[in-house]
Amino acid sequence: MQAALLGPYLLAYALAPAACHAGVAGLEAATVAALTAALADLDGGRLPAWRSAPVLAPAREYWRLPASALGPLFAGEAPW
Repeated sequence: MQAALLGPYLLAYALAPAACHAGVAGLEAATVAALTAALADLDGGRLPAWRSAPVLAPAREYWRLPASALGPLFAGEAPW
């Protein structure tokens, strides 16, 4: 998907860089809002399935977590 969008984005950037920057800023703002809402829901107990979901293998390998690791880990919640 990224490769398919690279050409059109480069063309758009060559023609209107300010519009491309504004578009990326909008995507970033939407991402921050979505993640903030998800963290608030998690802290508020509205996403109980996330607490007991297994950590995905790539994250487990990167952070060297045990295979039994469950749920998202945040600062202060790590078992070590």
